[in-house]
Amino acid sequence: MPVLRYFATVGPALLALIVIVDAVFGEAPPRFNDAIFSSAVYAPSIAAASLRPERGFADDVTPADRVRQVFGQFSANDSKRLKRYSSAATAI
Repeated sequence: MPVLRYFATVGPALLALIVIVDAVFGEAPPRFNDAIFSSAVYAPSIAAASLRPERGFADDVTPADRVRQVFGQFSANDSKRLKRYSSAATAI
C-alpha cells in the first residue's frame, strides 16, 4: 500500500523537522504578562474599597426636587435646536 508507506515516511520526517526547529529557535518570549495571573486576588482590597466616597442623595431633598433640578439645566430653546433635520423644512 503506497499510501501507508507514504505516511510512514513523511510522518516521522515532519516530526523530526518540528523537533529540530524547536531546538534551533527555542521558546519565544511570553506574549502576556504572567504577573496578572500569578496572584489569586483580582478584586481590590477591602481597605481600598472603603476609601471611595459613597454616592447617594441628600436626605432632605425630595425626588421631585431632584427632577426639577436636573431639568432646570435645559433651556426652552434646546428642543428647537435639536430639531436640525426636520421633515417640514426640507423640500423634495
